[in-house]
Amino acid sequence: MTKPGRSPSASLSTNQPCQPDDRLAGFFSGNVAAGIIFVAVTSMKNKEKQFLYALEGANTYRPTPHARSPWSETMQHGGPVMGLFGREIEKAAVQTDMHVARLTMDLFKAVPMATLVAETQFERLGNRIAAITSTLRPVKGEAPVARASGLLLRTRQYDSPYRGNSEYPLPYATRETARGKENSKPPIFFHERLDTRPGVDDTGRYVWMRMELGLVAGEPTSPFQMAVAMMDMTLGSGLRMEAARKQALALGDHAIPALSINVDSTSYWERPFTGEWLGMRPSLISQKDGITTVSNILYSRSGRVGTAVASGLIQTI
Repeated sequence: MTKPGRSPSASLSTNQPCQPDDRLAGFFSGNVAAGIIFVAVTSMKNKEKQFLYALEGANTYRPTPHARSPWSETMQHGGPVMGLFGREIEKAAVQTDMHVARLTMDLFKAVPMATLVAETQFERLGNRIAAITSTLRPVKGEAPVARASGLLLRTRQYDSPYRGNSEYPLPYATRETARGKENSKPPIFFHERLDTRPGVDDTGRYVWMRMELGLVAGEPTSPFQMAVAMMDMTLGSGLRMEAARKQALALGDHAIPALSINVDSTSYWERPFTGEWLGMRPSLISQKDGITTVSNILYSRSGRVGTAVASGLIQTI
């Protein structure tokens, strides 16, 4: 019988029974040169908060060097872009006093390291249901490079208790930081500034992660914005956890594909995300004909909060 999950502490430093997985930590530290999405576990050497974007007007965002992709100095990382959509959709939710039940994001092409303009509008605005779309385009461009759609629902008092799936309990807290390989250069980019702590429990593999960078300078980053930015790790984290599982069980080839191109992300939020630690536990990983799909259960410190699904193209060198 699977033991029920236990809630991690605020610092994810507890005496709860848990098992940090060195093999999985190795997969998360990765090697960018080999084409693996690099997730380093670091601590902030500078206590002053650093940000991914500077706000230039109500809906115009100038990327800082932290928003850059590891693949090219001319591209933005997908995580910060998704975080901007989280900010845009959340503003609409606050205006309507509704709950963000679903958020879907599509990346049409590589997002350039250029100032972006967000254009957000309601497609439907009812008393109980609202639909909203948002696009991002370069300030000197015409065509959008990414799009998001959100479904907002009116909440009401309902006495039925929350019932999560007992097959996917809250992951244990990880006692120690599972640090990746030492890097002689200081961490700069979004993926390098994620405090990432993978582990394994009776149910399987999981990872807890936290953003060390703020989204927009001059304002606090909400828990929802942080969680949405980390949705970009859905595909990469799922593939790494599956590769680590195969390695541990000696199940054939456990290599990670040379390159996984993220093309979308959809998250369903069963209840509001709180805190700063986001937990992911894979429930489905499918790879066939060069297409991969990953589904993760999402957790806050207090329990399950939703699910995330991402698809991508597997590229080989």
